[in-house]
Amino acid sequence: MVEEISAGRRTPREKPLSEEERSELERLRKDNAKLEMQLSFAKKVSTWFANGQQ
Repeated sequence: MVEEISAGRRTPREKPLSEEERSELERLRKDNAKLEMQLSFAKKVSTWFANGQQ
């Protein structure tokens, strides 16, 4: 998390991300985007089947 929540207030992170953390964050963001696309497609397909494949 870039910011931490303390007593209901956001405070800046104490230290910047390391190269390893930054590359993992980038990979996870790409994976998340791919999973969101797959979920969106699955929802569309299930709706299509539920409506009788018209």
